Parts: sequence; structure tokens; C-alpha cells
Amino acid sequence: MDQILKNIIRTHIAKAVSRVDVSRYSQEPAYVNAVLARIDGLVYEGAYGHVELKSTVVNDRGPNSAESKYGADFAITAIIESAGTEVEKAIIGQAKKGRIEELNRQESERLQKQVAKMASHTNQYVILEVPELYGNSPRIRLPYQIRPDQYKYPMSLEDYISSQLVQCLHGDRRGEFVSAVQDSSLSRLSIIVRT
Repeated sequence: MDQILKNIIRTHIAKAVSRVDVSRYSQEPAYVNAVLARIDGLVYEGAYGHVELKSTVVNDRGPNSAESKYGADFAITAIIESAGTEVEKAIIGQAKKGRIEELNRQESERLQKQVAKMASHTNQYVILEVPELYGNSPRIRLPYQIRPDQYKYPMSLEDYISSQLVQCLHGDRRGEFVSAVQDSSLSRLSIIVRT
């Protein structure tokens, strides 16, 4: 994919996310929902093809909620068309306020349980770190494939989407997975296991 298109996508996402003031959202789920709403939609359409993002906010209330069953807070689906070829791919993710290395023991153990649930359905998941200060972008953490309890250096959401998700370096392309994560209950994930 052309560097020009990568920069267009990065700029679009950065601008959308910059309008979400973290100080207006005391609860992490409310902030994540606002960010996902801002990035949802057509990101680019033109000479290079088109890129569309679809965001799904996962049901997170109660013991039988999708989050408690599958470990995910959200899903992002990318539809990328270039040179006559269309690719659909998706990721699921869990959000945490602040840096994951600074979570207390209880929250860290909870995160590992959530990651294990996500990993049983796909290895294409992320951790989204909610920023502490207004003006900072959410950070994405990718797990190491060999050690899923350890995470790579954080990158901004706009860098992740433009250089990983859209560039086809990350994201699950299985049609049944992509379809399943577009339903906020994630109920169809119960029959999809990681291969």
C-alpha cells in the first residue's frame, strides 16, 4: 500500500481520536466507546481504493455478558479494497486505563484471564491502553506470539490502524470470525476456535 495512503489514514484516525477528551470520561468503557464511534466509517475512498472501519462495542454488563465469556471489550473490522482486491479482517480487544505494566496485581491477573479467553478464538487481538492525559492517543499493545503474557512496545491507535491493520500485518481474515465480531453479543464466537 502506498505511503501516501498510509499517511492519509493515519492523519484521519489521529484527528478523529484527538477530539475525544479523556478528562470527560471517568470510566474506561465510556472513553473506548467514544473513540470507537469516532473512527467508525469510511476512512478513505479515492484513487488508491477504499478503507472502511466498523467498530463493535461488546456487551459488558452482567455475568453472562460477552465480555465475561470472550474477554473482549470491542472489535474493529477493516474492509480494504485496493487494485480490485477486497480484504475483510477483524480484531478483538480489551481496554485498560493506563499502562498495563502499572496495573495492580488483581487487575493484571484479570487481564491475563481476559487475554486467555480472547486467545482461544483468535491470535489477532490487542490491548488498548486508555491515555491518562488529554491530547494523548490511545496506545495499542500487541502480544508476543511466543509469550502472550508479554506485550510489544506500545504504538498509537493511528499508527496501529495505518501500519498494522490496514497494511495486512495484523487482523483475522476468517470470514466466520469477521462476521461474528460485528454482533455485540459475540455469541457466534462460541463455535469459532483458534486454529
